[in-house]
Amino acid sequence: MPTPAPDSGIKIAIAGAGIGGLAFAIESRLQGHTCVLFDSVSAWREHGDSIGLFANSSRLVYRWGIDPALKKHCGNAMGFATHRYRDGKVLLEQFPPKGFKFPKESPLYDTTRSGLHEVMVATAEALGCKIHLGHRIQQYEETEKGATIITPDGTRYDADIVVASDGFNSRAKKSVLGYEDLPRHSGYAIYRAYFDASHIKGNPICGHLVNDDGNDKRTCYIGPDIHFISTTLKGTKDFNWVMTHKDEKGIEESWSLPGKIEDALEVVKDWDEVVKEVIRCTPADRLFDWKLVYRDAYPSWCSAKGNICLLGDAAHPFIPTSQQGASQAVEDGACLARCLTLAKKHGHSTRVATNTYQRLRYDRVRKAQQLGVSNREMWHKTDIDSDDFDPESIRLKHDPWLMEHDESKHTMENYEKVAGEFVASGL
Repeated sequence: MPTPAPDSGIKIAIAGAGIGGLAFAIESRLQGHTCVLFDSVSAWREHGDSIGLFANSSRLVYRWGIDPALKKHCGNAMGFATHRYRDGKVLLEQFPPKGFKFPKESPLYDTTRSGLHEVMVATAEALGCKIHLGHRIQQYEETEKGATIITPDGTRYDADIVVASDGFNSRAKKSVLGYEDLPRHSGYAIYRAYFDASHIKGNPICGHLVNDDGNDKRTCYIGPDIHFISTTLKGTKDFNWVMTHKDEKGIEESWSLPGKIEDALEVVKDWDEVVKEVIRCTPADRLFDWKLVYRDAYPSWCSAKGNICLLGDAAHPFIPTSQQGASQAVEDGACLARCLTLAKKHGHSTRVATNTYQRLRYDRVRKAQQLGVSNREMWHKTDIDSDDFDPESIRLKHDPWLMEHDESKHTMENYEKVAGEFVASGL
């Protein structure tokens, strides 16, 4: 693990110790900043799904020196077959992206959300970050010189900058935007499940989705307005499946609810028996119904004085088909941490640092967000039953602008120009 830089004198409070918050904390500690994180949960809990860090974020994560620890939680599937929904016909073998190879320094981390989180928590704490659980942020205050977070019991924590990385329901949005912004239902939901692969292994209908040689496997089925993906992880020890489908029921007070096996089966009642059997094999207590909320990136991620800002899903919620939610949150963390360092070096205010962070990130994030919509529409709207169906029309695309990007390098190369424009404008 790299050694942190000397103390920068910058004191940071982070609301939310998820992937984005932890990535920012790790990057900040390596820059020499002091970080304290607050999370509303009283104890870490298992998150029931898999997650991918692609080359654009894994090159940042690899530099933290956690590659051996993280790979213990990863799967090794480097490709997947896309099947037709009604009969299981293989339409296309795809991945890794055409023309791109994952070098050693930027591997594909195909991991569990819990495993990634566990390693990131340990890394942040090893670097000297303090993490306080059971601390829900009730209120944010800002002065010209800093910001404060306040918990329901009145506890206050003062910092030079407060960063909210606590998801799309972040309370900081009112401080930043000046108004409450409720989540907007995307019109889709996801059934997701994560359980021991022994529930699938040996099953005469769906057992082939788990290789018997210890090599992990990913399988995809697509159909009209639905797609289903199954994955094994940890050398076929664990099994995960997700199914995106149309959903018009609106957003409950809780956007993630226990799912019902019979409801999931109804969604795929006309589908191949393999998919239906996977759902039948799923332990009832391991199925969740996750409403997909979405909105464009907020017009501003920074408060008026620039000492409170948003990061990750708090600033720009992603839908899963983008395959970039976690990766873009990691990029956010790398950019903001380095902007604070460079602002200190050049004598710039925190307001200049946070506004430069937004300017450097905004267009890239918007472009990456749109991948989620275009990928979903590509799979859900293409007529795969047509006589002139072209299999290449459903291939996922990971262009060089996305995969080959190095956010730390990009920030270093562009900070002075962008920050200089803000300084010249009197910010």
